[in-house]
Amino acid sequence: MNILITGGMGVLGSMVVEELMERDSSVVLYARHQDHSLLPEDIIQRVRYVRGDVLDLPNLVHTLREYNINCIVHMAALLISEAQQNPYLGFKINAEGTVNVLEAARIAGVSRLVYTSSKSIYGAVPPPYCHPTYAPLPEDGPKNPIRVYDVTKLAGEHMALNYVANFNLDVIILRFASTFGPGKILRHGPVSWHSRIIENAMSGKASNLPHGGDQQDDMIYHRDIAHAIVLSCYVDRPQHQVFNIGRGKATTMRHFAEAVQQIIPNANIQIGDGLDYYGSGIPYYSIYDISRAREELGFQPKFTLASGVQDYIDTMGRIGAEPTITV
Repeated sequence: MNILITGGMGVLGSMVVEELMERDSSVVLYARHQDHSLLPEDIIQRVRYVRGDVLDLPNLVHTLREYNINCIVHMAALLISEAQQNPYLGFKINAEGTVNVLEAARIAGVSRLVYTSSKSIYGAVPPPYCHPTYAPLPEDGPKNPIRVYDVTKLAGEHMALNYVANFNLDVIILRFASTFGPGKILRHGPVSWHSRIIENAMSGKASNLPHGGDQQDDMIYHRDIAHAIVLSCYVDRPQHQVFNIGRGKATTMRHFAEAVQQIIPNANIQIGDGLDYYGSGIPYYSIYDISRAREELGFQPKFTLASGVQDYIDTMGRIGAEPTITV
């Protein structure tokens, strides 16, 4: 299969590329900048790169046709903080860019498009899916997007479903729970407490999360998400288009700290009491119902918190990335 990935050199895309290569897929990475620092050396030599922007519809169509692309994995997006700081650009790249990718897929006759969405589309999670009851959140649960990123991701989903209805485009939409994986600090800055705790521990430095230790959430390692994306590229047409991708288990940052200490026993990690470890003031936290993904995609999370932490550390060593200390 010939697969084009937008955003394929990012913190998650790099793992998608690795697994696709294991399946002998032909991979084209479409991005504005070429930065393969998160890819292993043996993979770098086997992928093809096209410099391009998701806002450039003619170039998208040309690339799809030139490489005879069968499947698109659309991952390119402006990050949460950047989109919030510049709502116009955030909507243009995340929403309009997604429409361009959908339109290019339609014009070029692409067989399948996998759109990577986010827990952000649920926004402020209401009862009974939030604290303290945490009923499993299904795909048809209420949507309360608040931030610019939330709105753009949900807009992309709705436009994708319109392309399904209007043109019978084969689309799969994946909504990821809270994620952790190597490269987030390197690429996104100190936005992820999961990465901060792991990399501080690797460096022998303490981590102190002042609040949020009682907050339950669904946390999933990047390599499990990458596997869900690859499954979505190859699965025959499932009954549904939208899937929650998480572990389907309640986890706290205290549990996460314990997992890090299983791998690095001398890690100094302090976790304060309370809720909202992100500190956003918005109840984004939930436990996913992932039964649809299990039944229709064949998805089953493989990584525990501890095995995810171990793979995180191993992957950083394999790509030659040094841990970043975050105070």
